[in-house]
Amino acid sequence: MVSMISTAQLQKSLDERLHDLQKLQPYELLHQHQLLEPLVQQLAEGQLAADASFTSDEEKQLFQQAWQGIKSETPKNTTTEWPDDMSEDDKKLAEKQLEKLRLQKRMHELYDSEVETYFLTRRSDLERVTYRAIRVSQLGLAEELYLKLLEKEESFEKLASIHSVGEERLTAGLMGPMVITDPHPKIAKVLRRLSPGEISTPIAIEKWYLVLRMEHREPACLSRSMRLQLQRELLDRDMRPIIDEIIHDLQRASQEQAPTLEVKS
Repeated sequence: MVSMISTAQLQKSLDERLHDLQKLQPYELLHQHQLLEPLVQQLAEGQLAADASFTSDEEKQLFQQAWQGIKSETPKNTTTEWPDDMSEDDKKLAEKQLEKLRLQKRMHELYDSEVETYFLTRRSDLERVTYRAIRVSQLGLAEELYLKLLEKEESFEKLASIHSVGEERLTAGLMGPMVITDPHPKIAKVLRRLSPGEISTPIAIEKWYLVLRMEHREPACLSRSMRLQLQRELLDRDMRPIIDEIIHDLQRASQEQAPTLEVKS
């Protein structure tokens, strides 16, 4: 087997990199590797989860929910303590699930009263759509295919399979279901005004020309999972300035502690 790289050179590069990292403060190391913000957010969420309120019965139900997916045998008696013979891996997984459930309860306590109003402002962007697309590189071809579709000379599926140059060729043009904001903004703008079965005139996106047909629209509804998603969005909205402030303070403190060179006159 031909060696792709020199292991000796790789080891030397690694040693040099580790030596450089040793010069950094913990904050600088985390920030450089984009780990600081996730760490601050994780700690903030842990604090919020710990503040959630539960009755004794709710606490027992919480532990039972946290057992779901755990390999260890579920205790016969409802409890709020992990069994002594529980493996460390299962315990870590259960603790992670427990904190997630506690955080969900805390988000409910903080934001459930806001969810319905917030949903009304977000509803149009939460709609799910399924559509078909043909993507080609020439405007003339896109217009020709559009006219064929209007005249019903060929099916959209067949034309997409033959002419589309993107992944649409593999799916007969089918895209989705997906949230309406997931596609390119120009596609989303066209989809918002299409009714099921309606075909769009060719649209230009970068070097491509696309013809779209709406297949199905699924209006957003305030289901339990949607409530949880919106509560999460509201939490992220409120946590953002707090996290930014903490990171900014750390940056400022690090700069103030950095050694300065004495300039001799």
